[in-house]
Amino acid sequence: MKLPLLALGLLAMAAILASCGAPSKSAPTTPPAPQSQAGASELYATNCAACHGAKREGVTNLGPALTP
Repeated sequence: MKLPLLALGLLAMAAILASCGAPSKSAPTTPPAPQSQAGASELYATNCAACHGAKREGVTNLGPALTP
């Protein structure tokens, strides 16, 4: 009876001590730079318009409208 209780206590202490470690020294993250909108129309026409329509109105049985 005392052995399982002792093991449980030691396990709890190990978990507490492990959580007290120093914070990691990872490099700070910077937000990504805003993407350029240059060429966005061409990108949409090439990759999206076939299913979502040239005016983003959607195409039946292919892709939903992308308008609010």
